[in-house]
Amino acid sequence: MKTLLPFFFLFALLFSSCGGCSERSAKEEASDALSDAQYETEKAMQEARKAMEQLQGGEAKEPVHFRKLQEFLPEKSGDFSLVDKSGETAGGFGVTVSTAKGELRDEDNRTIFIELVDTGGIGMAVMGMAAWSNVVVDKEDSRGYERTSTLNGYKCFEKYRHDGPNAELSILIANRYVLVLRGRNVTMEELKAIAEDLDLDNLARLT
Repeated sequence: MKTLLPFFFLFALLFSSCGGCSERSAKEEASDALSDAQYETEKAMQEARKAMEQLQGGEAKEPVHFRKLQEFLPEKSGDFSLVDKSGETAGGFGVTVSTAKGELRDEDNRTIFIELVDTGGIGMAVMGMAAWSNVVVDKEDSRGYERTSTLNGYKCFEKYRHDGPNAELSILIANRYVLVLRGRNVTMEELKAIAEDLDLDNLARLT
């Protein structure tokens, strides 16, 4: 019996050692799995950033804060005065957009809504708001017209309906900022005059 004791001791030692190895192996596998998951997540984020850069043709630009954009909203333009404004800078998944909004009104209670958006130059965002910037449009009927044109050298899109009348003017500035003006019982000329009061050239230089 005494002869067998060393063998029992050796067996117990080996069993304990193998159990420890198994435990360490499980921990190592869990750690490796976590590392692999983190690597795949980082890789996916890098690919997403690269895709965004390709869409915009370069490195992402930080959008101007909406409060800075609000400074371009005219307090008064012709017979119209600024009666309300709002804005936000928000984003996700590596994309941030700033928006400033204003409401202009005259003594006859005619209202023009202004929306100024800084897309940061992200191609996907620009195309979502100004798909017309890459095409030529010129159509007209008894109800009104739609056409692409330019205002002080900036590509724009005009939409006018005689019933109302309703007018809408969209302008792309520096392939980054999108300005939209719309109103009822207003003319296209009034919208263009307000757009010019925003100082588009100064906006184009804003970074």
